[in-house]
Formats: sequence, structure tokens, C-alpha cells
Amino acid sequence: MKRMFLAAFCLLLVPICGCRAMDGLKKDLDEVLQKMEMERFNPKEEKAPKESISSHATRSAEGVQANGAGTEGMQPQPWEAQYSLTINPTPEKSIVKLMNIDEEYFPGIKLSAGYYEVMVEHKGYESYREWIKLDKNKAIKIELSHAGAAKVSVADAPQKTSASTQVKKAAVKKGVPQGTEGEESAPGLQLPDTLTGHIDSVTSLSFSPDSTLLASGSYDSTIIIWNLTDGSIVQKMNHGDKVRAVSFAPAGDTLASGGNDKLVKLWDSKTGKSINTFRGLTDRVYSIEFAPGGQMIAAGGNNELILWNSSSGKIEHHLVGNVAPYPRFGTIKCIAFNPNGKDSDGYMFAFTTQPGIALFNPQNKEVMILPDATMPASVTYSPTGKYIAWGARHQRSENEYFPRLLKVAAREMDAEISRDDAAAAADRVFYTAYAPGGRQLIMLSYNQAVLYDIKTGAIIRKFPGTSETAVTAASLSPDGKIFAATAGSNIRLWTMD
Repeated sequence: MKRMFLAAFCLLLVPICGCRAMDGLKKDLDEVLQKMEMERFNPKEEKAPKESISSHATRSAEGVQANGAGTEGMQPQPWEAQYSLTINPTPEKSIVKLMNIDEEYFPGIKLSAGYYEVMVEHKGYESYREWIKLDKNKAIKIELSHAGAAKVSVADAPQKTSASTQVKKAAVKKGVPQGTEGEESAPGLQLPDTLTGHIDSVTSLSFSPDSTLLASGSYDSTIIIWNLTDGSIVQKMNHGDKVRAVSFAPAGDTLASGGNDKLVKLWDSKTGKSINTFRGLTDRVYSIEFAPGGQMIAAGGNNELILWNSSSGKIEHHLVGNVAPYPRFGTIKCIAFNPNGKDSDGYMFAFTTQPGIALFNPQNKEVMILPDATMPASVTYSPTGKYIAWGARHQRSENEYFPRLLKVAAREMDAEISRDDAAAAADRVFYTAYAPGGRQLIMLSYNQAVLYDIKTGAIIRKFPGTSETAVTAASLSPDGKIFAATAGSNIRLWTMD
């Protein structure tokens, strides 16, 4: 009613004051209406009930002054406290915008304390548009409805400070599970359950050597580097085409990505800037792996593999299947370097092929095939390099055991730990990873992700939620404390308690 009265009053003044006077009047009127909106939707603190996520206001962190500063006070200033804001929408691929800032929204965006107008839209659903107050790190779940109001819930995200980061690292070294209660350092150790930021399927994951960062590649053509202390985005790079593989270098300062454009690109993981681009593959890049020292990088494609010098970009070896003396490789899904540099026979790394697992000797360019009719989809070395384990892309027999566990020195299966175990024979094992110590193995398939005890054959742990959607990639942190797996366009995280 007040709005209507003021508008009518303004119209009556037009013939009296003239257009020029009306410009100033309109400006004053806008300020008055703005103040009225704040008074209406943001009552005084002593009268306000418990804070709601949908509190309507246009004030900045310290409150808009009496002169009605409007949204100008919302722009982040370098001396102001910064908080992270993450919107987790349902459906996942909804459009998320912050209407009162120029910067494009992304999960974990850092903003000054204040009020922000959030809009979430998705075709076929009722849109959500509300003001929220940001005075701490927040993660907000917004579930849109086909008809009616959206369901909204808010949780405080742990604040990222240098002190809490130092405490976290100290706790990890002592073996303290993340998220457990204990000393004063306990707050801030909880991992985010889900990382949301890609708009298409996540295809590859890689942890940094110190286990504090996680890189993800996606069909949306982007690579995201995540900070695992609060789930925020550290860097976001555009590869230029669908990404199928990412890998951190052993030093952690470089990240490699490969995709449908047949290119392998190197990035500075701290700045997100492009360092180099490696060419040579004639088809899509399906796998990337750095050698233990970081001097070499291998990438597998369709029926070919290239080994580059990671500093100069020089091609050291180019293996092409079906060209003598090599058999047809098929799609090379996974590459694993021997942690010792090479084995006693000079074989430097293993990679999956259509006829089995291949070992490569760079000295004589020999490829040795360890036959497996199940078309392996994953391969990994044990921490000491004594064993090679791999999973199958297809099961040809119900009695075949997975994973395969081969003695590197003898080139034969270990009869003591290889068994026809129904619990271990998960269908289509396309990811295998040794936990530190070499006694446990993570296996990932469409049906389940499990932690498997190699000596006893027992399933130690199942990771809930991995069977809800097609899980196409996973990674275990180098310290063995965090397991990450894809869930469509999102990433799920678990602590290895």
C-alpha cells in the first residue's frame, strides 16, 4: 500500500514539478522504497526470530547505512572478511546465479559478508529466488519442485584459516580420522560429502601428492582443482574438449589433462595457467600417468601409447598396436609405472590392452603381454612393486577371481592370495588401488566400491552410495586417508577410518 501511495503521489507531481525535477524525485523515491524493503524483510535484530536462510535484504555485512548504499556495498573489498558459498541444487544441472554481483557463480565462491540474491532455475521446475545472509562459510541445498516452493536447508561449511589448515595436517600425520571428536583441532577436519561444480559427467580424478587437493576432469571440458579442507575450488581450467584423464605430477606443481582433442595439456596447478601441450596421438586420450620422478609422462589412446619427456615435450617412445612387433592394444584404459622405476628385467610400466596386461621395456622397446581374456580395465603396482593387480572389463566366467594378483618377479599369479571368491568378483572392476602397506585393495565397479583384504579375502568396508549411479572414476589419496569416486557430475568423498 505504501508503494502504491508513493507512486500515485509521484504521478500527481509531474505537471507541477516538471520532468527535470522528477529525475531527482525518482532517485529519492528509489532510496525510500529500498529502505522500506529492508524494514519489511529485515526487522531489527532484537525483534527477529532465529535467522532464516531466505531472509530478504539488500544490506552488506555491516548493514546498509541510513543513506541507502544499496548493493554497491556488496562488492567484495580486499580488506573485508571472505566467506565461501556453495549452492547444491536439485536437479543437479540447474542454473545457479547470484543476481546482485557481476561475478559468475561457482561452488565455493569467496564473497564478502553480506546479503546475496540467489536464483536457481531448471526447465520444468518452479524457480527459486531469495536473499540469503552470508556471515560464515555456507553450503546450501536447494531442492526445486515441479509445483510449489523449493525445499531449502543450510549448513555451515568449515572456515578455512591458516591455523586450521596447520592443525589438519598435524592431525593427519598422527593418524587421526577426519571428522572425529578429540582435541581442539577437531573442528575443521570434516571432509565435505560431495563436491559439486561440473555440469557433465566427471571422468577422471587425481589427488595431489600431499593429499590436500583433488583434480577432476569432466565431459564439460573443464578441469577443477578442489581444496579438500572446505570443498572450495582452487583453480578451474578449460581444456577445450571433453576431458577423459587427469594426473598430478609427483611434485604436485603440474597437472596433466587429456581428452577428445587428442592432446595432452600441462597446467600450473597453483595458477591454473597452461604450461605446454603435447601432440602425437591420433585419437582420444583415455589415460595419463607420470613416471615416479616426474621426468616422463605417458598417455594411452586407441591402440597407441606415447611416452614424452615432460620437460621438453620430446616423444621418447610411440607404441602403435598392430604394427610389428606389437599386437593390437585396443583402448588403453589405464597406465601404471613401477614404483621402483623398473623391475629386474627392465620393464618400466604396465598398461591395459585388449589381450591382457602389457609391460614395456624402454631399453629394447619390448612389450610383454600377460594374457587375460577378460579385457583388463585397470592396473596398479603394489607400493613395493612386488605385485601387479588388475581388474576386468568383462567377465567370461563366473568362477574367475578379481582382482588378478601377479608376482612381478615370477610373472605368475600368487596361488596363496588368488582365489575364486564371490565377494571379490565384482562385475566389471575398472578401478583398483593399493592402500598404503599393500595388504588392502580398493576395487570399484558399477555395482559396488569395496575395501578388500588381500590376505584373507574379506570385504573390510563397502562405500555407500556408489551403486546409486554409474561410477566411472575413483582415486585414493597418497596418504591412504581419503577415497573419492564420481557420482555423475558430482564427486563423493569418504574418509578411510
